[in-house]
Amino acid sequence: MLVARIQQFLTDHRWPAWGNVAIFWVGFAVLLGLTAPVSSAFPGPWQGAFLGTLVSGGTVLLTLVILRKTHWNLKDIGLAFRRDSVSRFLLGMGGGLVLIVLHFAILWLLGGEVSLERVPEVRLTALAVAVCSFIPLAAMEELGFRGYPLRRLEASYGLWVAQTVVALAFAVYHVVGGFPWVTALLGTGMGSLLFGMAAIATRGLAVPIGLHAAWNIGGWSLGEKQFPGLWKIVIEESSRSSAEMAGMIGYFGVLGLATLGFWLLHRRQLRKRTSMR
Repeated sequence: MLVARIQQFLTDHRWPAWGNVAIFWVGFAVLLGLTAPVSSAFPGPWQGAFLGTLVSGGTVLLTLVILRKTHWNLKDIGLAFRRDSVSRFLLGMGGGLVLIVLHFAILWLLGGEVSLERVPEVRLTALAVAVCSFIPLAAMEELGFRGYPLRRLEASYGLWVAQTVVALAFAVYHVVGGFPWVTALLGTGMGSLLFGMAAIATRGLAVPIGLHAAWNIGGWSLGEKQFPGLWKIVIEESSRSSAEMAGMIGYFGVLGLATLGFWLLHRRQLRKRTSMR
């Protein structure tokens, strides 16, 4: 019924890019609102697996409805499945794991008395559960923010306007989920710029989904999520301030350099396409 109403609304109204994106985000929010209470019945990380899978499926259907009425196609937003989509996803996963390792390495090198401590009650089998949770959640968020919304806004208003709007929306989404404003704006905002640039540079969602999932799986492994990971980061009280500074430098430095790398790739592709005309 919801999909039919959205389809009829789009048939009866012609909206500019921001209007179509707003309609998309309203539909995405409704999907989340309907699914989240049901997912809470599942234990621990399985909540994310259920929520991510159902909302991802619903977001794909919502995207198809929007595309049909705005005369766009799956290729235009990087959602078309290609022969190299799986390898691109795995490449993104590998890149995300490298980023999380670099982030911790900077914390360990510059943060003073910092160490990793194994959490014995969390078995290695928990890694499979984390993968089943964080991959659907990453897919859900990339479909909801770096799929149709980013591409539609970029086509009408340019890359950095689109990136800024999507990053702000992504931050608000996390604030609604319980994040403090500063953490949402700076932390998830930086992540949104990276994932968005990866989507633009690779012209698809496979790489950013892999990046996003691996970053979250790595963060869980280091004990940075709501449920215990394989390890936990132990920081001596005397090193608390230096570790916070090192963590901030590592986070923005690693993600910033990765974003710059994707931007340079995007610029090279633009020059190549221009020279071929």
